[in-house]
Amino acid sequence: MSGWVVPVIGAIAALIAYFQWVTAHQKIVLELFDKRFAAFRDVQASIIPILRHAALTQDEFFTFARAVERCRFLFGDEVHEYLVELRKKMSFISIFTDDTIDRKAEHERSKLIDRKYAYLSDITDFEIEGVPLFAPYLKLDQKMVHFWPVKATLKNALAEKAKSAWSWLRSMAQRWK
Repeated sequence: MSGWVVPVIGAIAALIAYFQWVTAHQKIVLELFDKRFAAFRDVQASIIPILRHAALTQDEFFTFARAVERCRFLFGDEVHEYLVELRKKMSFISIFTDDTIDRKAEHERSKLIDRKYAYLSDITDFEIEGVPLFAPYLKLDQKMVHFWPVKATLKNALAEKAKSAWSWLRSMAQRWK
């Protein structure tokens, strides 16, 4: 009788350790989501002034630049590259205010206005182009870890094999009756 007590206790300890790992994994995923969502909200909040006024101050530009740096390691390269491009466009808009453009010669003024308009259009498309880049990181759609660490496809395959084995056994039992 004492020969099976130690393995049972070991199995229970292993099961408890596995459940603790699952809980820790879910906690880390939730914490990462919180950090990513806060960084995304910072980016959104720093874009709002340019959407409202079609211009931005240097303070608003630096707020956006800090938000971009917070996103660097929380999101993939595609998000960071997109935000760096937006930062370049916002830098241009911050430097070339309407007053600055008005002081330029007519031919240069026209080019700067066109460029500023194109950059403003790109920035206002954040909801169309930027949000879909952030979405995969903010969905929180990771699968729940299964009780048993076996992939669901393998579980399904084993379940099908078991069903076919049971049906074969039933058919054999029917024959012998």
